[in-house]
Amino acid sequence: MNKITFLACSTIDLDKGDMKFVVDNSAQCTSPIFEIELPAMKANTVTKVVLNYDPKGLSGLNEVRSLGFRMAVDKGAMQFILASEICFTRDYEPIILTQNQSEYIHNMIVYGDPETLWVFTNRAIYYLNGDKFYKLPISEYENVAAEDSGRVVATGDVYLYFNIGVNLFRYYRNSIQYIGPNIGDFRGRVYDSILDILSMPGNLLYVLATYRTSVNDIFAALLQYDGNSWTELYNCQIDNTGSFYNGISKLYLRKSFSTSEDNVIAWFINGAIYGFNAPMRESLDRPDNYWYGLLITNYIDTRLNIIQKYYDSLRVGFANDQSISGTFTAYYKTNVQNKHLVNSGFASGGWSIIGSYTSNDEKDIAADSTHPNGGIGRNIAFAFEWYPSAANTQTAFLDYYTVQAYGVIEPKRVIAFSFLLGDAENETDKQGNILKDNITTKLSKILDWKNNPKPLTLRTNLASLDNLKVQIMSFDCLPLEVVEDEEVGRGREKLLCNLSLIEI
Repeated sequence: MNKITFLACSTIDLDKGDMKFVVDNSAQCTSPIFEIELPAMKANTVTKVVLNYDPKGLSGLNEVRSLGFRMAVDKGAMQFILASEICFTRDYEPIILTQNQSEYIHNMIVYGDPETLWVFTNRAIYYLNGDKFYKLPISEYENVAAEDSGRVVATGDVYLYFNIGVNLFRYYRNSIQYIGPNIGDFRGRVYDSILDILSMPGNLLYVLATYRTSVNDIFAALLQYDGNSWTELYNCQIDNTGSFYNGISKLYLRKSFSTSEDNVIAWFINGAIYGFNAPMRESLDRPDNYWYGLLITNYIDTRLNIIQKYYDSLRVGFANDQSISGTFTAYYKTNVQNKHLVNSGFASGGWSIIGSYTSNDEKDIAADSTHPNGGIGRNIAFAFEWYPSAANTQTAFLDYYTVQAYGVIEPKRVIAFSFLLGDAENETDKQGNILKDNITTKLSKILDWKNNPKPLTLRTNLASLDNLKVQIMSFDCLPLEVVEDEEVGRGREKLLCNLSLIEI
C-alpha cells in the first residue's frame, strides 16, 4: 500500500471527508486520477496526515502534473495551511514532488469591487479591503492547478496575471471596453442613450453633453456608481463665451439641454482608469477661450497607494477644417482634489506646462512628461488650452479632443514563507548567549514591523532578491498542538507563522 504524507493545519474543525486530496496528470485537476478523503482535523492543530492508496488500476501516476485540495462540503470561511512538502512513498522510497511555480486559481468568486488588489502567494490568496489584507476563504477555491501561463480569470472580466513568489500583476482589461474608440484589443462601443450608459454596472462615469444646434449649454459631470445608485462627485457648466460658471453648483445631472438624450457623449469607466472622449465642433473664435480636460486618479491612490501607476497613453488632438493656424498647450497639476477648477489662469494656478503644439496635430502628452507618467501616490489632473493666431479673424473650430488613459499596475515581487517560532531548551544565538522567551521577543518585533509599516531590506543568499526593499503585507500565526510528530517536539510553546512581503 502506498502512502501520501504531509503536515497540515485548519482554522476550523473538519470532519472526515470534508476535504479531499486530489492527484491529476492534467494541468487543471479537471479529471483526477484519484481523490482521497482527508481525516478529521481539529482546529488550529498541526496534524500529520497519512493517506493510503492502492496504485493498482490507476493510470498516469508517472506523469502527475497537479496536486490539489477540494472542499467536498462548504464549511464557510477558513484557512488551510500546508505546513510541509507532500511526500509520496512508494516501495518505501520517498518521492518529493516539487510544485510548479505558476499555480493559479480558476473561477474564483470576486471579493470587493473591480479596484480590489489581489495578492497571490504560495500559501494563500489575499485581497485588500480598506487598508488591510484578508485571506480569501478556501471554500471559494474551485481548483488548484499548475500551468505555464500563470493566468487567473476572475468573474467580472477582471484579469489577474501573476507568478507565485515572483511577480504580481493586475491588468484592468475592461477599463475602456464599453464606450470609446477601438484601441488595439480594446473594442469601442457607442451607446445611443444616456439610459443605456447608466444601466451599466461600474464605478465611474464622465459625461460631457451639448445641444448640437447651440453652444448655450455645455455640461460636464463626474458620477460614481456604488452598485445601487449614482452619485455626482462634481459638475460644471460652460456658457456660450467659453467661460466656466464660478465654482461647482449643486450636484445634479442636467438633462434639460435637449429634448433628446442621444446627444450625450460619454465614456463609461470600469476600474481604476478615468478618461473621456468628446468629439465636438464648436466655435473657438476668441483667443481667451479654451476647452478644459480633467483626469483624476485619486480614487485609485487611496486604494493602492503602495503600487506605482503610469499612463500608457494620454493623447490630445485639435484640428480645424479651414486651416486656421493656432496652438494648444497642455498642462498638468498634481495633488488635485475633487474640487472645482476655474479659469483663473493655469500658469498662476500651480499648473505645469507639458508642451505647446500646433493645430491639426495629435500629441501623446504622457510620453512627453515624465512627472505624470511616473507619478507615485499622486492625484494628477491635465488641462488643455487652444489659441487661434492673433492675425486670424476667421472662426476656428475645435474638431475633437481625446483623452485616453490605460492603466497597468507595475510588477511587484511578493515573497511569502512560513516558519516555526518556539522556545527551545538551551537555545542560543550566534554569540552563544542563551535565549529566553524567544517567542515574545521575535513576535513583538514582527508585529511592530506590521503595525508600523516601514521599508525593510531583505537579506538572502538568492542574488535576485538580496537587498530588495520590501514591506510587510500580511502576517499571521497559529498556536500549535503537535500531533504524532516527534521531530517537532512536545511540551513547549510553538507558533506556525506565515509572513508575506511585497516589493516597494
